[in-house]
Amino acid sequence: MEILKTGLFLLICGISIPIIVIALIVYGIGRMLGLGLYVSLKGLFNNKKGNKEEN
Repeated sequence: MEILKTGLFLLICGISIPIIVIALIVYGIGRMLGLGLYVSLKGLFNNKKGNKEEN
């Protein structure tokens, strides 16, 4: 019975750890892309404002 519990525990860890790692990687990439997108959009809006003021 102990062996079965240990096997089940290892199976759950074996499944959940890669999922957590993949989720963290995806989250990290998503945040980096989101931040880049936010900065570029902010830059575009600032450029539009700047162009209007110049004209």
